[in-house]
Amino acid sequence: AEEIVDADYEVIILKVVEDENGDEYLEEIQDEMEYEQISDILMAKVEEKFDVEYFEPEQ
Repeated sequence: AEEIVDADYEVIILKVVEDENGDEYLEEIQDEMEYEQISDILMAKVEEKFDVEYFEPEQ
């Protein structure tokens, strides 16, 4: 598990969007504030799962 945390990986965060027909698809997050909020949540989950502390959430 530590190798995963210490490794240098890239993560792409997508969101589910519904079009006017009710069909769902994945889309990149374009809004910087939305991206930062989701990134903070994701990194908190990583810290919790792997018992590490290495990031400061943006306020």
